[in-house]
Amino acid sequence: MPRRSRRQGLICKNCGSRFSSQKEVRITKTWHVVSPFPDRDGNITISIFAIWICPVCGSRNRGKLSSIKSDAELKSKSYTQRLEEIIYESREITVEEIARKLGIQKNTVLKALRYLIKEGIIRAKLEGEKVIAL
Repeated sequence: MPRRSRRQGLICKNCGSRFSSQKEVRITKTWHVVSPFPDRDGNITISIFAIWICPVCGSRNRGKLSSIKSDAELKSKSYTQRLEEIIYESREITVEEIARKLGIQKNTVLKALRYLIKEGIIRAKLEGEKVIAL
């Protein structure tokens, strides 16, 4: 994985060139990883990774672009709290509708739901693509 810190930006593993922003490089693929375990407050971390090409030497690099914690405040509520509200208010809803309301990708919501239901943080059950509040 290429080295990256907040101060230095992206660093090419081949030539060592430094880029202060993502706009300076060509990103060919992105994906996200949901942390398997939440922190002590029950918030989940979603990391965004990418493969990018160095404009100086042309080598392919792979690394983490950013991280998002589910407690990041949006309208003064965490994503976990908003997810709970959406499920309990609608009683029965699809994962796709939840993803649209939260502005997060569908498979991220699905992974988060599986974990939160398993740990008992959210009282609901998954039936295929439907989430049913208990």
